[in-house]
Amino acid sequence: MMLNRGKALTRAALCGMLLLAWAGPAAAEAEQPAPPQETQPLPQPQPLPQPQPQETSPQETLPQQASPAKVEKEEKLLLPAVPIVAFSRETSFLFGAMMVRALRWENRAADARPNTIAVSAFYSLENQWAVGFAPSVYLQDEDYLVKAQLYHHRTPARIWGVGTEAGEHGTREDFTATGTGITFSATRKVFRSLRLGPGIWFGSARIPGKEPGGILESGALTGSDGGTDIGLELQAEWDDRDNIYAPTTGTYLQFWAGLHRDYLDSDFSYDDYLLDLRRFFPLGAGQVLAVQAKGRVMVGDPPFYRLPSIGGIGMMRGLFDGRFRDKTMVAAQAEYRFPIWKAVGGAVFAGVGEVAERPADLSLDDLQLTGGAGLRVTLDPKDRINLRIDVGFSRYGIFPIVVITEAF
Repeated sequence: MMLNRGKALTRAALCGMLLLAWAGPAAAEAEQPAPPQETQPLPQPQPLPQPQPQETSPQETLPQQASPAKVEKEEKLLLPAVPIVAFSRETSFLFGAMMVRALRWENRAADARPNTIAVSAFYSLENQWAVGFAPSVYLQDEDYLVKAQLYHHRTPARIWGVGTEAGEHGTREDFTATGTGITFSATRKVFRSLRLGPGIWFGSARIPGKEPGGILESGALTGSDGGTDIGLELQAEWDDRDNIYAPTTGTYLQFWAGLHRDYLDSDFSYDDYLLDLRRFFPLGAGQVLAVQAKGRVMVGDPPFYRLPSIGGIGMMRGLFDGRFRDKTMVAAQAEYRFPIWKAVGGAVFAGVGEVAERPADLSLDDLQLTGGAGLRVTLDPKDRINLRIDVGFSRYGIFPIVVITEAF
């Protein structure tokens, strides 16, 4: 197993070198790159509330005109290292620290998107912990974007089975997962706000804690013992939002097609397709209507902990993350955001979604409904970083959430 994992890492590294070549000559000419920005929550099972970055850069450098050493000091610090206290039904109370630093290149407009780096570490009362590192860098006046994420976690989680029937009537089963993941992508602007490029995914997981006599101990689900998962992706992204943390206008569209195969030294063989569309409508006087539609389909034999799911701290707040999971997922949500007083705002939201084995199996009879309301407290008005306090509900209960950044 150790030998296979070493070979897998070697192949992943070679793929990363190819991606660097895609990023163009600017990456080779640059000095030390600027730290990046958005961070995504940890992948399944049971993601921890982390900042929501998505823009990263490895050890490349930027053109000489964009020397980080010359950047104004006040622009370097997007969010200092601060203690974090959060809560969700998945994690219970969670404690940790997060730091997000930003660098804008010299001679760039003040409203230009900064290169960022996010570092975080969390521990919860569920004996759950995670550490993450997520940089992102723009090259050649935002023509290229290089993103990466590295994380390691231990996650006590729950599963009710696979499919709608299991989510509605199955018996909850607790398990513990540990894992390390690395993602890397390099995209190039091809038309206005549209970027295209390749990406790689590497994940190594173990399931050391299972309930005696449960479905995981029986080996009934693919990935019951964990494994190594490696994939190559083609990514497309359209992003003309006015802000990556709390947009008030614009559109965000993400698509990827991933190929996971044994000839990449992956223990799992499947295809992974995702489409995520978000639109933000300004209503005046600080009010915003945000809508999101998301679909994901896997074909083949993916590990159960990577199956598309609804619920958690982002999509379909009001459902326990992972209660409903299967190879196909579709969901939509809308949120009305409005100011209340000074740095405090409010939000009301609703969502609808379902899972199925195949797209043809989706049915209106299996739709799950969620709703809720919350408060927003602005922590950084310049970059619109908010503390989010939500209470989501569904017919399965009430789910409070306290975390930094918007749900979408």
